[in-house]
Amino acid sequence: MKLVFGLSLVALGVLVALYAHGWWQARALAPRKAQRAAGATSGDGSDEEAITLARLPNKLRLRPRIDVLIDSVATLGFDQPTPGERIRPFLPKTWRVGTKPVLFEGLAEGSVRWELIRPGRRYRQLQAAVQLANRYGPLNELEFSEWVQMLTALSDKIEARLDVPDMIDEVGRGRELDAFAQEVDATLTLYLHARRAVWTPGYVQQRAARCGFVVGATAARMVLPGPGLLDASFAESYFTGDENDTPATQELAPIQRWPEVPTLVLKFDTQSALADPEGASIDVLELALDVPLVAQSLEPFATWKHIAQQMAADLDAEILDAQGQPLGDASFDEIGQWLQQVYALMAQHDLAAGSPLARRVFS
Repeated sequence: MKLVFGLSLVALGVLVALYAHGWWQARALAPRKAQRAAGATSGDGSDEEAITLARLPNKLRLRPRIDVLIDSVATLGFDQPTPGERIRPFLPKTWRVGTKPVLFEGLAEGSVRWELIRPGRRYRQLQAAVQLANRYGPLNELEFSEWVQMLTALSDKIEARLDVPDMIDEVGRGRELDAFAQEVDATLTLYLHARRAVWTPGYVQQRAARCGFVVGATAARMVLPGPGLLDASFAESYFTGDENDTPATQELAPIQRWPEVPTLVLKFDTQSALADPEGASIDVLELALDVPLVAQSLEPFATWKHIAQQMAADLDAEILDAQGQPLGDASFDEIGQWLQQVYALMAQHDLAAGSPLARRVFS
């Protein structure tokens, strides 16, 4: 009898141990969820951590300027200085031909600096530019012809003499610029794969926020903001206004504002992010650095590597490349050496990474 009782206790102990092990395994492998902060409540009454999302700065007075290195430039001359009020109503409503941006600037009386065309100023000459190449490809004959038609109509309306460059030469320059851009255009991408437990979108957002990321254009995209829209070393030469600018005059050419360029981009499954931030499961994250758009002086590669390693440790993830191979220190060192060559080549062609011209070409 005692033997039977003893065996029953042993069996019961084994069952309890198996249940505990199964519970622990289920808990360990369950999707990791965002931690809740005491006292913080959401609109539906549930507790959630409140994460303040930073907004990227908006510098309206820093805009792209025409540069013969990456633009095909035409001139429109006047016999007499012409008020900006007469010119502006006839400027194209859409400053783009095909996939290429178009820019306009004016040379005012008593000035040696090209500027945006504004009311209250009288202009001796205008210059118009179409970009030679961007990530959509080089300027083609159709886009060039459309640009010339646009300028011809404008010159007739404002009674200006139009002088345009040769189409064959400019299309050729566009192809050369595009060929170089393809040579140095690079996006560094790595992947964080969950080792054991998967994550919920809310958990990923919470952990990424600790590294400085903020929610981007979609719920499945987070960005690490840079220090500003342009590196400080480029700001002065690309200031298109003056100390008398007002918000009204700064708004005259909204298409010319600099886009917001993050240092890094973190992406994950869109469907999971939209379905249920605390119920869906994610097992892989993508961390990317768009090399030509971020200034070398900001050390984006070191940031990319550091954040990848920090998040991998925080999320219990492994760092893999696009082929699923682990990325260790040796691999990062090899990438870093290659990247220095890319930076040097871009600088030699006056298209330093993160510069205004590079941001235009690689947009």
